[in-house]
Amino acid sequence: MAIPKHWKKIPLGDLVVARKGKKPLKLLPSPFDSSVPYLDIKSLESNVIEKFADSFTSVEGRDTDIMVVWDGSRSGLATLGQNGAVGSTVMCLTPIFVNQKFLFYFIQSQYEFINSNTVGSSIPHVNPGLFYNIQVPLPPPIEQAQIVSEIESRLEYLKKQFATLSDEWEYEQEYRKSLLREAVTGRLSSKTNSKIAKQTNTYKSFQRLKFPSFWQVEKASEIFEVITSGSRNWSKYYSSSGALFIRVGNLSHISLDLDLSKEKLSYVKLPGKTEGIRTRLRAGDILTSITADIGSVSYIDKDVPEAYINQHIALLRAKPNYNSKFLAYFLASDIGQQQLLAKASGATKLGLSLEDIRSLEFCLPPLIEQKAIVKELDKLIFKSLKADRTNKDSFEKLEVLIKVIYDSAFTGSLLKTNNSKYEWPTNIINFIQSEKSKMTNLLKKKSATKSTGANKLRTELSSPKSIIEILANAPTTGIAVEEVWKLSTHYINNNVEAFYEELEKSMNKKLKKHVITFFKGQNNSTVILKLSKHAD
Repeated sequence: MAIPKHWKKIPLGDLVVARKGKKPLKLLPSPFDSSVPYLDIKSLESNVIEKFADSFTSVEGRDTDIMVVWDGSRSGLATLGQNGAVGSTVMCLTPIFVNQKFLFYFIQSQYEFINSNTVGSSIPHVNPGLFYNIQVPLPPPIEQAQIVSEIESRLEYLKKQFATLSDEWEYEQEYRKSLLREAVTGRLSSKTNSKIAKQTNTYKSFQRLKFPSFWQVEKASEIFEVITSGSRNWSKYYSSSGALFIRVGNLSHISLDLDLSKEKLSYVKLPGKTEGIRTRLRAGDILTSITADIGSVSYIDKDVPEAYINQHIALLRAKPNYNSKFLAYFLASDIGQQQLLAKASGATKLGLSLEDIRSLEFCLPPLIEQKAIVKELDKLIFKSLKADRTNKDSFEKLEVLIKVIYDSAFTGSLLKTNNSKYEWPTNIINFIQSEKSKMTNLLKKKSATKSTGANKLRTELSSPKSIIEILANAPTTGIAVEEVWKLSTHYINNNVEAFYEELEKSMNKKLKKHVITFFKGQNNSTVILKLSKHAD
């Protein structure tokens, strides 16, 4: 890109001190002595801290740094720094001789380039050779500040537009949910059909909702002639062409249509006799995900080219006297979704079995009304999805505008005045390297001061103590149960149930000279534990 003559081009790597985050020795869901917030990708994006790390063995970042996601599908994503322990998948960049926000916005502008040129076969990582050699267009400091101000004023306007579009998108989502609820509980047909409205004057309860009394509750096992799932181990049949292979990613919570966008297409080439041909899709089939993103639903509206499903999807094929699309809408409604999620819950369950699917219950009107409801619902859903597509187009236009802002910013087009007479340091590369060396040494010294605390923590963690050992070394006046918890090995593992189980066993244990006693502290809100001698 062309830049003003008085600007410099400096490799990104020369402008930062880079430190990769790591997993600390001690990482817990609540604060503890000498802990700092743990800055993983989620916390950096949401500003919600869910974990805390010991400061002694952490790489600590600051709010003057820049954080870059270094590993995973979002590699290259940049955020402004925060004070805390840098997560193990994050690179912390300390800017040298460059405005933090100027560099942050520049790295943001390079996201697509960085993210599409990662390294690593299974897990993508930022390509360090590429990243650190990106040429940063560097204006004088005063112009950097002006450009940041211009970028932020423009982005602030776009943020408001994004917020409006997000609200509209959420409205359409909720609108479609309410449409489905009204449709599958009979309210929609009552509003649109006067004959049905006359019939709908008494109600019965099903799934804690009111349904017309003449609607019938039936199990999936009675409704569907086929309930099956895809065969396992079809990866050996993967191919660049052939029959469509439908996976969970092709299903949606938004629409009953399959998502057959190019990036989500997969194919298989099958030998003549293959177990699983039974799952070849037909018009009228209903698909729902039974593992991972449970409850995504799709309906095969018309015959598709040869296509099959994988083992994470259930195929439901209705008997002739039912309207398949009404059944699909029912399953996609919150009434169907609640049943699916309820059956998938439980500590030992990884998903839904076919028996779970067979036991699903549907409350159904007569076939003629099923068809009428589907006809009306199709019209309303189509209008809502059309609004969604318009909304998506608007989102994409705003994304383009952001790129235009960045392009203008880093070619000097946003500057109202320039500082062309600015005198750069003689031999600027050597100057920056000198400043970088000073910062590197400063950070190393700061890290070295934590070695004593780190060694002490390693010793504590390598020799976990039982509750009795903790009490034996506690003051004779006793120690609060909360402090015993923090000193126990169970605290490191965040297993409070195991702690109280050990405490109960210890209190019941017959010791030779001592017994564990407890009493309320001075403020009556703390329980104090101590080892007391046996009364002779």
